[in-house]
Amino acid sequence: MKKTRFIFGVVAALSVFVAMTGCKMSLSDADNRAAVSGGSDTDADYSLAGFSGTYTATAWWAPCPGTDVAVAAGETVKTQFVNNSYGSDNWSGVVFRIASEDSETEYLVARNDNYGWGTSYDAGVKTTDFTFDDTFIPYITGSTCTVTVINNGGSVDLKLDFEKDGVTHYQYYEDMATASATETIQFAVYGDAGADITYCEENLAE
Repeated sequence: MKKTRFIFGVVAALSVFVAMTGCKMSLSDADNRAAVSGGSDTDADYSLAGFSGTYTATAWWAPCPGTDVAVAAGETVKTQFVNNSYGSDNWSGVVFRIASEDSETEYLVARNDNYGWGTSYDAGVKTTDFTFDDTFIPYITGSTCTVTVINNGGSVDLKLDFEKDGVTHYQYYEDMATASATETIQFAVYGDAGADITYCEENLAE
């Protein structure tokens, strides 16, 4: 009986923590996993070194903690954060950069507003269900963003899944070509002035 009460107490405490932070908590890792091309969902790494705490960007292209993370061919990495605040324009948030192994060639630089650049941006597949009108910034502020980077080997996918008050949106950049099927890519997060996020990747860790 004491053990049962203790377990219920732990679950209740975790529920309160999630409600306070806005970070998603799953008691089952499978709920938050993305399948790895050629592998299994157990290959996903949710606890990226350095991706923790709160980050406030004071100027354009300010590097975020955790810059650069190596993602080998066939691997997936995932992190999650809450958008505490946002700038005055649709593009005034964090920016995601995917580059070559030596970090010299930018394959993809993606903003939150379905815009980006890089050597693979034009030919890649870009999909979103966002409407970039005056509802975008109110929604994105306070939303939880789950970021999934999949190195397929020869191409890379960047998937951004957003949730706020039970409402979900997505923005995907897929089939972004890389130099070779064996290349390790570099993933990093930057920001624009006004962007403020808090990482919650510890809630996705095994």
